[in-house]
Amino acid sequence: MLPPKYTKTVTVVANGGSAKVTAKYSGSQGEEEVTVDLNQDQTHTFPEKSEDMGTWTAVKKITHIHGNVAGNPFTQSIEEHCDGVQGNVHYSLHPQEGVKLLAKN
Repeated sequence: MLPPKYTKTVTVVANGGSAKVTAKYSGSQGEEEVTVDLNQDQTHTFPEKSEDMGTWTAVKKITHIHGNVAGNPFTQSIEEHCDGVQGNVHYSLHPQEGVKLLAKN
C-alpha cells in the first residue's frame, strides 16, 4: 500500500497581479472549499482543518487549489508535490507562468 500524499496547509503568494484562490479540503465526512482574494504580492496560508472522528481527530487534506491571477485561470493538484505528509506546500501564482512551487516541508 502506498503511503498517503497530502499537505496540511498551503501557502500562496500573488505575483504579477491580484488573485482569487480556492483551496479544496477533503475528509471522510465530505469536502469543503475556502476562497480568498489577494492583492498583488499578498500572501495567504490556508490553515489546517480537522474533523472529529469520535475518539480521534483526522486532518483534512488539501487536494487542490484553483482560481485566477490577473484574470488568467489556473488549477493545481497538490498531491503531485507531496512526498508523504507535508506540513506546508508554498506556491507563487503568476498570470503567464501559472503556479510555481516555491517550497515544501
